[in-house]
Amino acid sequence: MKRLKIAGVLVAPMLLLACGGPAREAGPVPSGAAQVAAAAEAGPTLTSAEAQPVLEASVSDRTAQTLVTAPPAGPSLDGAKSSDKFKAARERERLLVAERKVRLQGFGFHYTSAQTTVQVREITGTATKATVRFDESGTLYLASDTTGPSGVPEQYRLRATATFLRTGQGWVLDEVLPDDGQFGLPFSVVDPRLPSDPPARP
Repeated sequence: MKRLKIAGVLVAPMLLLACGGPAREAGPVPSGAAQVAAAAEAGPTLTSAEAQPVLEASVSDRTAQTLVTAPPAGPSLDGAKSSDKFKAARERERLLVAERKVRLQGFGFHYTSAQTTVQVREITGTATKATVRFDESGTLYLASDTTGPSGVPEQYRLRATATFLRTGQGWVLDEVLPDDGQFGLPFSVVDPRLPSDPPARP
């Protein structure tokens, strides 16, 4: 009888090892809606080919506001490609740039033309929201009311981060923020995080 008890004690652990131990409790199974949402988030995100023309048009539109005369027809940002939040920030930016332009003209100078380029560096995100890091390079041509065009154009390079959201109309531009804040920004750029334009220097 003692041998049977000892055998039973030895066999029980061996059966547990052979069967993989006691059964574990299964976790909650995601609902159908949760599975669909998870699949959507894991889907393809914004591509560089989609982001590049939108950013180029945005930069072109913004830079055109600095000139005394409208530039030749070029890429323009379609209203359907930007969110209400972006449109509101851009409208405030236009007003502030217009004030800067009047101030510059008061000193006898104005911008005659500009050239800009955009280079996408990195895109991260999901199928519903994407972050795009990009470089913007520009050249602004200045002229004096008394001496004419300047022989030395103003050049700048700006690193910025854009946010795109996916809507029923596709990807839309929601926000563009300069990476280094207001310091050293070109004439045409207003950081939307600031409450107002910096005061003019005396």
